[in-house]
Amino acid sequence: MPLGARVIILLAGLTLFVLVFEMVRKGRFREELSVVWLVLSVVVASGAFLDRVIDPIAKRIGIYYPPTLVFLFVFILLLLALLYFSIVTSDLKGKVKELSQKVAMLEFQVRESNGGKPS
Repeated sequence: MPLGARVIILLAGLTLFVLVFEMVRKGRFREELSVVWLVLSVVVASGAFLDRVIDPIAKRIGIYYPPTLVFLFVFILLLLALLYFSIVTSDLKGKVKELSQKVAMLEFQVRESNGGKPS
């Protein structure tokens, strides 16, 4: 891989790391999710040097075009991310339903304590 490509990949990973870190520091991004992004930024930054590791692994498992192994790895990671975010969304949907039911019960109790008059 040419030196220019290595530098660009390294800078992209470092930029992503700093961006995520600043968003967490300013409170615009939750810490739980930031860990995944920080690890991803380190992987992207190290990607400038991973071709020396990926090529032999790909050849050992019978993949003749080594970048295919990278795409397979990224595809699996994206599927896992989608699964995780589906679980989070489902959990939040349940919490919203529970909270809306509690608000409805509180409104009913307030209305009853006011003698049936709307507040």
